[in-house]
Amino acid sequence: MASGKKTDPVIATAILALGDSGISGAQIADSFRMPRRTVYEILGGEANYVRGPVLAQARAEVKELLQARSLDLAYRAQDQIELALPESGARDAAVVYGILREHERLDAGEATANIEIHHKVEVEALEDLGDRLARSLLKHKGLQA
Repeated sequence: MASGKKTDPVIATAILALGDSGISGAQIADSFRMPRRTVYEILGGEANYVRGPVLAQARAEVKELLQARSLDLAYRAQDQIELALPESGARDAAVVYGILREHERLDAGEATANIEIHHKVEVEALEDLGDRLARSLLKHKGLQA
């Protein structure tokens, strides 16, 4: 349970936003130079001072800042990739393109995989189709054919 000196709410909000983005509690604690137990208490909701609409607004602002920095980093990484592309082989270029394209679709909320399902029912004769439909309708109505 939380005890002792309370963490600054701005720091707690940043910890929550980093936790939401998938960074581990240990990494967060190391980067803020604070005890892991404190970070885990904040992430686990045991630190009761991090609640309410003010927290929700602060978390949204921190998340927006992290997303903006992530986008900036992505642009800089793309610049470096473009510089290295002439020296890379076709395979490397294709792999990089595939990864970038998949993540672009993921960020846009689009599907990253498309699956097509084929279902085939063979009907040998029109009479057979009629019989199958009749049996199916009777079964659906609760009657037996």
